[in-house]
Amino acid sequence: MLFELYEAINKYHPHIKQNIILLNKDFVDEEYMASHGIKDYHPLSPPLFVQTMLDYKMPAVAVYHKLMTSDTKFYRKLHGRVPLVVVNHTYSDAQSYNRIEPCDVIVCVSEGMKAHLRRLYRKEPMRVIRNAVNGSRYTGIQPIERSYDNRLVTGRINALNRIKYSDEWLKWMYRVELPFILEHDYIGGGGFLSKAKGVVKGNRKKYQNQVNIMGSVNDFDKKISILKSWDLFVYEINRNEGISMAILESLASGVPVICSNHHGNREIIKNGINGYVFKSKGELKETLKDLGRSRRRIDDLKRSTINHFNKYLDAKVMASNYVSLFEDVLSGKVAEGPIKGRIKPVKRKRIMVKKDLPDPSKSDTIKYDKPLFSILTASFNKGKYLEDWANSVIAQSYRPLEVVFVDDASTDDTQKLVKGLFEKIMDAGVSVKHIRNDKRTHCASSYDVAWQNATGEIFGVLDSDDMLTEDACEFIVDLYKKHEDITYIYTQFDIYTKKWEFRRKGYSLPPIPGESLLDMGKRRKHTFSHWRTFSSRFPRPQKLWKKGLRCAVDKFMGYRLEEFGKGMFVDRVCYRYREGAKGCISGTEKTKETWANIVNEAVSRRKRYKLKPHKIVVLKDY
Repeated sequence: MLFELYEAINKYHPHIKQNIILLNKDFVDEEYMASHGIKDYHPLSPPLFVQTMLDYKMPAVAVYHKLMTSDTKFYRKLHGRVPLVVVNHTYSDAQSYNRIEPCDVIVCVSEGMKAHLRRLYRKEPMRVIRNAVNGSRYTGIQPIERSYDNRLVTGRINALNRIKYSDEWLKWMYRVELPFILEHDYIGGGGFLSKAKGVVKGNRKKYQNQVNIMGSVNDFDKKISILKSWDLFVYEINRNEGISMAILESLASGVPVICSNHHGNREIIKNGINGYVFKSKGELKETLKDLGRSRRRIDDLKRSTINHFNKYLDAKVMASNYVSLFEDVLSGKVAEGPIKGRIKPVKRKRIMVKKDLPDPSKSDTIKYDKPLFSILTASFNKGKYLEDWANSVIAQSYRPLEVVFVDDASTDDTQKLVKGLFEKIMDAGVSVKHIRNDKRTHCASSYDVAWQNATGEIFGVLDSDDMLTEDACEFIVDLYKKHEDITYIYTQFDIYTKKWEFRRKGYSLPPIPGESLLDMGKRRKHTFSHWRTFSSRFPRPQKLWKKGLRCAVDKFMGYRLEEFGKGMFVDRVCYRYREGAKGCISGTEKTKETWANIVNEAVSRRKRYKLKPHKIVVLKDY
């Protein structure tokens, strides 16, 4: 990225003089640098670099590009004497790789990285400036010629190391059954290269799909020619990272990216615009199947990919952000103020917060070797009920737990109330994400936003005027552990008055034998309802929410769930439903009319796409 930034500043801000200084000449790859047009650089030892900066007479900013194992101790003498910016490129959960000596500002290349470092360093000034590449370098390079007859051509580029490589990925690319041949190029060197070649050798004759291990391709034009011949860049990693430069190269080449749900790559991929983010292999398979059936869809996606890149991700945008930062640093206007002294990292719970939430450092909890459960809540003008809702979350016996709360542009006192409530929730060891819609989008769209911002493996829907039983999350997690083929689970609920007086048992039911949720819905029989949960195993979670739907959201969700995954019903109360809350439209004529429309749409959809409902298991012994 250093070279991309250097080139962009030279091109768009030529008044700024730059010098590239390499602190370890033993690692200089001259062929690689030449392919990026870098000819002028200065190899200096760290002590000589420090002395050079101290002797420099003109206003200057030292920008240190830190990788995972880079040491930052060498620049201690510069702090407070020379403006110093540290660009942290590598995301790591290991504290030893996140040690950064005092500087004027830390640049994080993704929001996920900033949230992670903020747990370790509470007061350091931080800015998010995403990596980028110079799109102009890619426009004149032509793709290599290859056949696309009845095949989908995909590829990926990355080092074959423990973070990004797995045998299972290659085996899956061979085994996945699609209505066409899947061809997958893999560019990259590293310690697992020979192992990858062994996996390919052992599988190439067993399946129709094709995997090509290409090793390192250091020549830039050759690499981009291969990349441009792909229909899709398909990328799965084993943990979070900064932002992949290979993904940026793909987007600059107009090749859409299908990537796993990890920071920070998911921050730059916009579903349906420049690619898709998948949360499971099942979801990836459906995405490949949908795109591979239509060359026109791929071509349209390629056009929107390059347009989105030029507008938002080109290095021109990155260079302008850095130049603004340099001006702020030189003038002493870094928003959060300079670091006055070393602040030792402290152990914090794993927590994701929005910038308007209370300081997460007030929460001190342990890390858990258990799946994260995400409670999804959408709310509109339910301020008077939020304390009960919050107490219900706090009372949950299960950790780790996160809440994703979407305020659908409420006009009551919700905004005032939630800050204090969220602080209580975080003090109880539960992380919080708070999103407020700019304008009202209604229930289903708000839940879709909640799901897209969730990071858990298991998800449950809790309306903002309702409550859960104390072990609701723990009970559900145990069921998913015991039944690995189940993708969604719904339970029974109790109905209460507005003042929490018990009225009666709810109406969640399994379909009668031989029928589906939709069959029951045709007769307007209530079946699928609270507590509604699904796991990351479910292959098509993006299909669960109909944009703009105001009511009967549970009916739409239930019909979609049974279309794509195996489910389970448990006649055990896990949810407390408040009947008659202000703004509730359950049971109104409008809801009944909407339900009828949803049933008719589902019948037509299943007939058109030949969708058959999956089985719903009824668990009796729990």
